[in-house]
Amino acid sequence: MTDSRKHPRGYTDGYLVVWNDKTGMPIGRLRNLTIDGCMLICTDPVKTPAVIHCRMTLPDIIEGIRDLTFIVDGKWCRQNQRAGWYELGCAFVNLSVKGSKIINHLVEEWMIIGETADAACRGTIPR
Repeated sequence: MTDSRKHPRGYTDGYLVVWNDKTGMPIGRLRNLTIDGCMLICTDPVKTPAVIHCRMTLPDIIEGIRDLTFIVDGKWCRQNQRAGWYELGCAFVNLSVKGSKIINHLVEEWMIIGETADAACRGTIPR
Protein backbone atom coordinates (compact mmCIF):
# COMPACT_ATOMS: atom_id res chain seq x y z
CA MET A 1 0.00 0.00 0.00
CA THR A 2 1.33 3.44 -0.93
CA ASP A 3 1.41 6.15 1.74
CA SER A 4 -0.31 9.21 0.25
CA ARG A 5 0.20 11.55 3.22
CA LYS A 6 1.34 15.06 2.37
CA HIS A 7 2.86 15.77 5.80
CA PRO A 8 5.23 13.82 8.05
CA ARG A 9 3.72 11.59 10.70
CA GLY A 10 4.79 11.87 14.31
CA TYR A 11 4.66 8.69 16.39
CA THR A 12 4.10 8.53 20.12
CA ASP A 13 4.39 5.83 22.74
CA GLY A 14 0.66 6.11 23.36
CA TYR A 15 0.67 8.10 26.58
CA LEU A 16 -1.56 10.93 25.25
CA VAL A 17 -5.19 10.00 25.93
CA VAL A 18 -7.91 11.39 23.67
CA TRP A 19 -11.29 11.85 25.39
CA ASN A 20 -14.78 12.24 23.98
CA ASP A 21 -15.46 15.86 24.94
CA LYS A 22 -19.23 15.29 24.96
CA THR A 23 -19.32 12.15 27.17
CA GLY A 24 -16.09 12.54 29.16
CA MET A 25 -15.16 8.95 28.30
CA PRO A 26 -11.77 7.99 26.84
CA ILE A 27 -11.74 7.15 23.12
CA GLY A 28 -8.18 5.92 22.90
CA ARG A 29 -4.52 6.81 22.95
CA LEU A 30 -2.74 8.82 20.30
CA ARG A 31 -0.69 6.51 18.05
CA ASN A 32 0.41 8.89 15.32
CA LEU A 33 -0.29 12.43 14.26
CA THR A 34 -0.06 14.75 11.25
CA ILE A 35 -1.47 18.21 10.64
CA ASP A 36 -4.25 16.47 8.68
CA GLY A 37 -5.30 13.82 11.18
CA CYS A 38 -4.35 11.12 13.64
CA MET A 39 -4.62 7.46 14.47
CA LEU A 40 -5.84 6.32 17.87
CA ILE A 41 -5.46 2.95 19.48
CA CYS A 42 -8.65 1.93 21.25
CA THR A 43 -9.71 -0.98 23.43
CA ASP A 44 -13.13 -1.12 21.77
CA PRO A 45 -14.16 -0.70 18.12
CA VAL A 46 -15.54 2.66 17.01
CA LYS A 47 -18.34 2.71 14.44
CA THR A 48 -17.31 4.75 11.40
CA PRO A 49 -17.86 7.14 9.83
CA ALA A 50 -18.21 9.20 13.00
CA VAL A 51 -17.75 12.88 13.87
CA ILE A 52 -16.23 12.99 17.34
CA HIS A 53 -15.64 16.03 19.56
CA CYS A 54 -12.33 15.38 21.32
CA ARG A 55 -10.18 16.71 24.14
CA MET A 56 -6.56 15.90 24.89
CA THR A 57 -4.34 17.07 27.75
CA LEU A 58 -1.06 18.21 26.22
CA PRO A 59 2.32 17.06 27.58
CA ASP A 60 3.13 20.70 28.38
CA ILE A 61 1.50 24.12 28.06
CA ILE A 62 1.63 24.88 24.33
CA GLU A 63 0.39 28.14 22.79
CA GLY A 64 -0.88 29.07 26.26
CA ILE A 65 -3.20 26.08 26.73
CA ARG A 66 -3.01 22.74 28.50
CA ASP A 67 -6.07 20.97 26.99
CA LEU A 68 -6.64 20.92 23.23
CA THR A 69 -10.20 20.48 21.97
CA PHE A 70 -10.78 19.44 18.38
CA ILE A 71 -13.18 17.59 16.11
CA VAL A 72 -12.27 14.51 14.08
CA ASP A 73 -14.00 12.56 11.37
CA GLY A 74 -13.43 8.88 12.17
CA LYS A 75 -12.76 7.42 8.71
CA TRP A 76 -12.03 3.77 9.47
CA CYS A 77 -11.58 1.39 12.38
CA ARG A 78 -9.91 -2.01 12.24
CA GLN A 79 -8.60 -4.50 14.73
CA ASN A 80 -4.87 -4.98 14.98
CA GLN A 81 -4.87 -8.78 15.02
CA ARG A 82 -1.35 -9.03 16.39
CA ALA A 83 -1.86 -6.61 19.28
CA GLY A 84 -5.59 -7.10 19.91
CA TRP A 85 -6.51 -3.41 20.03
CA TYR A 86 -8.45 -1.34 17.48
CA GLU A 87 -6.92 1.34 15.30
CA LEU A 88 -9.07 4.37 14.47
CA GLY A 89 -8.02 6.58 11.55
CA CYS A 90 -9.24 10.16 11.86
CA ALA A 91 -9.13 13.40 9.87
CA PHE A 92 -9.28 16.76 11.63
CA VAL A 93 -12.41 18.82 10.95
CA ASN A 94 -12.05 22.62 10.86
CA LEU A 95 -8.90 22.67 12.99
CA SER A 96 -8.32 26.19 14.33
CA VAL A 97 -5.14 28.16 13.62
CA LYS A 98 -4.08 27.71 17.25
CA GLY A 99 -4.92 23.99 17.02
CA SER A 100 -2.76 23.69 13.89
CA LYS A 101 0.15 25.38 15.67
CA ILE A 102 -0.21 23.01 18.60
CA ILE A 103 -0.35 19.93 16.36
CA ASN A 104 2.76 21.11 14.48
CA HIS A 105 4.54 21.68 17.79
CA LEU A 106 3.61 18.18 19.00
CA VAL A 107 4.84 16.57 15.79
CA GLU A 108 8.11 18.54 15.78
CA GLU A 109 8.96 18.53 19.49
CA TRP A 110 7.25 15.61 21.20
CA MET A 111 7.13 12.78 18.68
CA ILE A 112 9.39 10.47 16.74
CA ILE A 113 9.21 11.31 13.03
CA GLY A 114 9.27 8.81 10.18
CA GLU A 115 8.42 5.28 9.23
CA THR A 116 11.25 3.78 11.31
CA ALA A 117 9.51 5.04 14.43
CA ASP A 118 6.71 2.54 13.82
CA ALA A 119 8.89 -0.30 15.09
CA ALA A 120 9.73 1.65 18.27
CA CYS A 121 6.03 2.11 19.08
CA ARG A 122 4.74 -1.39 18.37
CA GLY A 123 4.75 -2.38 22.04
CA THR A 124 2.33 0.37 23.00
CA ILE A 125 -0.72 -1.01 24.75
CA PRO A 126 -3.77 1.16 25.48
CA ARG A 127 -4.71 1.41 29.15
